[in-house]
Amino acid sequence: MAKRKTTPTHSPEKGIDAWFRAAFYCTGEALLTTDGEGKILHMNPEAERLSGWREEQVQGKPLATVFKIIAEKTGQEDENLLEQVLLKGEKVELTNQLVLVKGDNGEIPLLGSCSPIRAENGEILGAVLVFRQQRHGRDAQHTDQAMRLSEERYHIISEMISDYAYAFRVEEDGSLVREWLAGGFEQITGFTPEESQARGGWRALIYPPDMPIAMRRLETLLSGESDVSEFRIIRKDGRIRWLRDHGKPIWDERLGRVVRIYGAAQDITEHKLRELELQALAQVSQAVGKETDFQSLAERLIEATLPAVPSAQKGSLAVLTDPTHLKVIALVGYHDPTVRGLTYSIDWGYAGRCFRLKKPLLIADIEQDMELRQDGDMATIPEVRAIRSAVVAPLRVHESVMGVVSFESNQPQAFTPEELNLLNTLANTLALVLHNVQLHEEANRRVCQLQAVQMVGKALIASLDVHLVFDVLIQQVLSQLNADAVGLLLYNPYLQTLEYAANSGFRSRHYEQTFLSLTTSLAGKAAMERQILTITDLSQLSPGFAQTFRLEGFQTYGAAPLIAKGKLKGVLEVFYRYPFSADADWKRLFELLADQAAIAIDNAEMFEELRRTNLRLSLAYEATIEGWSKALELRDKETEGHTLRVTELTLKLAERLGVDPALLPHIRRGSLLHDIGKIAIPDAVLQKPGPLSEEEWALMRKHPTFAYEMLSPIEYLQPALNIPYCHHERWDGSGYPRGLKGEEIPLEARLFAVADVWDALTSNRPYRRAWSRAEALAYIRQQAGRQFDPRVVQAFLAIVEEEAEQAGNS
Repeated sequence: MAKRKTTPTHSPEKGIDAWFRAAFYCTGEALLTTDGEGKILHMNPEAERLSGWREEQVQGKPLATVFKIIAEKTGQEDENLLEQVLLKGEKVELTNQLVLVKGDNGEIPLLGSCSPIRAENGEILGAVLVFRQQRHGRDAQHTDQAMRLSEERYHIISEMISDYAYAFRVEEDGSLVREWLAGGFEQITGFTPEESQARGGWRALIYPPDMPIAMRRLETLLSGESDVSEFRIIRKDGRIRWLRDHGKPIWDERLGRVVRIYGAAQDITEHKLRELELQALAQVSQAVGKETDFQSLAERLIEATLPAVPSAQKGSLAVLTDPTHLKVIALVGYHDPTVRGLTYSIDWGYAGRCFRLKKPLLIADIEQDMELRQDGDMATIPEVRAIRSAVVAPLRVHESVMGVVSFESNQPQAFTPEELNLLNTLANTLALVLHNVQLHEEANRRVCQLQAVQMVGKALIASLDVHLVFDVLIQQVLSQLNADAVGLLLYNPYLQTLEYAANSGFRSRHYEQTFLSLTTSLAGKAAMERQILTITDLSQLSPGFAQTFRLEGFQTYGAAPLIAKGKLKGVLEVFYRYPFSADADWKRLFELLADQAAIAIDNAEMFEELRRTNLRLSLAYEATIEGWSKALELRDKETEGHTLRVTELTLKLAERLGVDPALLPHIRRGSLLHDIGKIAIPDAVLQKPGPLSEEEWALMRKHPTFAYEMLSPIEYLQPALNIPYCHHERWDGSGYPRGLKGEEIPLEARLFAVADVWDALTSNRPYRRAWSRAEALAYIRQQAGRQFDPRVVQAFLAIVEEEAEQAGNS
């Protein structure tokens, strides 16, 4: 027989990969495949032997060249049966209907069947014909049985497009014996088939937490039902991979059990990780829309993120409460309530190490790392002591770290580097979301505090002069509490002392010299205990305490700590020259006035802090926009830095043409988001290596419209819409999406169009080298009045010339 030719590269074979060809050409049954039009694609050696045709002689010819399909009733040739397979997708049994036309024009009656070949999405790609020469007696019985098994096997194979395929023989006791293994098994697992078998076969490959999935799958297959499952395996190098495994059992009616299992597996690791990430991001988006306060949002975020790391059993989110401590504010998977609210040093444990190093960590086995001892309080909690492995990532905001998010397992070696990378990616998103909410809460809290001050008394916010505020406050306390004297002491955190600030009602000026230690004074006691202190009989105090009081004739004393935002601001003291018994109402009023005093003291600081907060919030919005821009640049595989360079050049052009400075921030945002509409363009179109079809170009030209639809509802970005919406319009009116012409095109878009093309031409791209400076300038000049506004081109050329002169002089 002539040497087998390889499959032609022009053949429209879909789904026939290396392992399929091996099975197709090496089997003992006669097989033939066609494309969707009924033209022959492949013929194996057994089919060549029976027919007398060689594969290359019949490739591309109609099936009727080799076979005649005879209708049982009429005895005439019938081509509708093949149409039934290709158009309706039905399997057809060809009993006494198939006649083989031999190469010498002889004819042989055959038995066989014809089945559709389907792609994974269900599309019919062609047909597979399995046939044999008619036999009689016992040989025919054996041949029939073999034929049925063959048909089943190749029908299954035709429907499976995979990375590797396999077949197991099922013994009477339910054990599996591997018959064959084809495709990229070693590439995916790292093991040769022999190594895998020596280690214990398929069971040894399964990632232990997924063994229940594998066992349920085996039960399903042995019951006679097909199964498609997703699970993880452990490669030879220890890495974890995700597989999607299609299994098809072959049921023997005579034996009453499954006798064989065919299957095909696909490596879906990248797809699975991306799917988990997208699911987590979708859940994060929903959480942002539903929760407004920081605590509730943190809870929702960690709950949304946990499913993205399947190896995790539990997780926590902790934020920095002071320069040296982290506090747990959100949990998932923990049941002991004592874990919530735990505060621990940044010098302890894997979370502390992650915070200090500002990088993600994978802890394979905590018991093997002596540095990762738990904080004293945490080590007493059984759920914490049970942790054996963890992944932890910093919640990074710009160059600072606001906290950490960690996922834990009670099993060692539970996590993979891929899961760590995924957690780190999600942690960046969580940090940005939490930081923005934190800024909003901080701003809202200060606004609420200001409103409370207004409600209590206009006098307290009438001036930022603290001395005037003190005087008004003192008079209000005297009036509201009916006190004889009032004193205000401010806390000096550096000296740990209380110092005089204001007073009224004293007979001497001795109180103005007040300088008290926190540990040796009544006011200090109220400050340290952070609660109201009352002394109803000052005569019972020691002489040291009582001297000042006796000189003033005071008999009753009260002190309230001034606390604002959890920090001690000072102490408000009231004095009575008569016996006075404080009741609950008095204490509540005193507490209210003390709160007013604390707010009043903090008022000036708060206005300044609010101004800084608003600035940080604005910067956070800008950072978010830059993050979107960077993500788009990476997705579209743009040259690194393209967007920032184009933005800078557009701003220079705007300044050169005298654009209102108030519009420059909007031009900057519009430039950063110029291609935001490409989010709606599928990757298959956006990243297509070859030329786009007309339909694909039509979709691509819609991205400015998509940008308008996405950004127009956002009031903050509405002034920046002109560039994302109009930057593909052309001066001569031949652009898109609206075909604007001349000065109908917004000036910002005309500026950006020149800057965008200049940077694109002078930058290296994967599909071409950068143009020279002279070539790019010539093109820009040529397009003035066609693609570009001539006035903008003139300004651009002036800028380029000035920069060239400056570079030459430096």
